[in-house]
Amino acid sequence: MGKKKYPEIVKSRFCRYFNGDRVHLFRDQTVITFGNSDIKIGSAIMTNPGGYELESHKDWVDFKNGKGEYDYLEGEDIRIKQWR
Repeated sequence: MGKKKYPEIVKSRFCRYFNGDRVHLFRDQTVITFGNSDIKIGSAIMTNPGGYELESHKDWVDFKNGKGEYDYLEGEDIRIKQWR
């Protein structure tokens, strides 16, 4: 992955539910931060947000594979998979 155009940080919460042996993941809370300010200046509706994952979270792989007792996982990751 090349250098990102904007140095955004994405914080989000994933929730999951099970349908038989399939695991479904949804982001229900997402905050995108540009720079160091805590001021919120807008909102966006993302209809196709790309391939964002919490890859740097220590529990991410187990969570997305249906392991563990919790149904929510919160975290931050700056490595967004860019669509080309």
